Amino acid sequence: MKSHEAPTAICCICTRLWFAEKVKQFKQSTYFEQRVIGLCVKYYENKFPSTKSATLFICHTCDSYLLKGKTPPQATANNMQICDSDPVFISLNTLEQQLISMFIPFEKIVTLPRSKQCGMQGPVVCVPSDINRTTNILPVPSGESKIVPVYLKRRLIYRGHSNYKEVDTVKLNAALRKLKIENPIYKDIEINRNWNDVVDPELLRCKNEGVDLETNCDGLPKEQPGGEQSDILIPGNALDSCLQPVDLFNELSVEDVESISVAPGEGKRPVSIFHEPLVEAKSFPSMFPNGKHTYHAERDVRISRCDYYKARIFSADNRFAANTNYIFFAQYAYECEKLFSSISINLRKGSDACKINRTMLTNPEYLKTMLKSDQGFKFFEPVRGSPEFWKKTMLNLFATLRNLGLPTFFVTLTSAELSRWTCHLGAILKQQGDFRNDSDILNMDYKEKCEVLKSNPVTAVQMFYHRVDLFF
Repeated sequence: MKSHEAPTAICCICTRLWFAEKVKQFKQSTYFEQRVIGLCVKYYENKFPSTKSATLFICHTCDSYLLKGKTPPQATANNMQICDSDPVFISLNTLEQQLISMFIPFEKIVTLPRSKQCGMQGPVVCVPSDINRTTNILPVPSGESKIVPVYLKRRLIYRGHSNYKEVDTVKLNAALRKLKIENPIYKDIEINRNWNDVVDPELLRCKNEGVDLETNCDGLPKEQPGGEQSDILIPGNALDSCLQPVDLFNELSVEDVESISVAPGEGKRPVSIFHEPLVEAKSFPSMFPNGKHTYHAERDVRISRCDYYKARIFSADNRFAANTNYIFFAQYAYECEKLFSSISINLRKGSDACKINRTMLTNPEYLKTMLKSDQGFKFFEPVRGSPEFWKKTMLNLFATLRNLGLPTFFVTLTSAELSRWTCHLGAILKQQGDFRNDSDILNMDYKEKCEVLKSNPVTAVQMFYHRVDLFF
């Protein structure tokens, strides 16, 4: 059935994932831009080596541009390549990615009640981060475990925190050293060289005072192994037992492991995502490890912000689709751009546009009348969910009723991937290399199904809208 199909066809020009009916077989001899096509096909074959002997496909969007002799804005040859995935950055969790970022995008992400998907409230605030301060605060325990529970705060005096996770300082050290080598933005970052040889402050004081190391700093003999103190766990170290749990930090409480609060953006002034050209590379270094191919990069063909984010999120390389923070960052940037463009032409359209001048806009009485008639809020129309957006939707509905008459058939559509649609979960699992059959997917518990959907919400939305298109 077509409704069970997953987006598996990859366009060899823009490397986006498409459904089978959205692409056509690629024939290079039918197009004019052979130089651009050659660069795109070469990148495609290097990015996906398993498809070298397979049939090439091209989406209808790229096909229409190439038939006109133009370069598609989303073509990989238009400086739209994606860096190869590095295991150093893939293994980082969300907090570890923020700690190595030069800009921290603070987002209030909430969990939706039914599907446990993520939602965002409020704006995205990008704050410059002091990475040197972070590397000086985070210690490396002397045992085998390098994990430390960390609270990310906006200011250290605040009781609440923005994010909390267990951080592996060894991964942070490796990621920062990788960025310092490959990313020119990080060439001036100084990494704490004492991370790998952290000295116990008490031991250092004993050495400075000339105390024998076989005794403690009070002159008393050291506690021998097997005594009462040998059972005390060192914060951050693994359990010295054969019964060590699989998830250590779910077993240990905050009192057992000393947590650390960091505020790398404290005292810094937030930056605008539109005035800082490298904000994307500095906010998501794991997505752009070389600092190139961002939205503000130089290109032969101009690309809109909407098309740029579509190419990233719908790419066959699902790193962007699996990063919830990047998805909300892209949504906020796109909506803000539409909002600012609407402000520039607000009150200039309509029958009364020619009557408005500077004197009228500085008149408090006229401003009060304009706000009362909702003319001052029309620029919110492009923002989905705003009152002006729903007002425009309502007017469009009334116009449809006047032209087509009263409806006699109502349809309510909802997604059932958590109960019956195993193809949605199966498509996401296949992208992750997990080939389960339908019976195994149905036997998954509710929590596991929600986690699979959260791991790639873009594919889940694609398949739902594909079903809606087939229905109508």
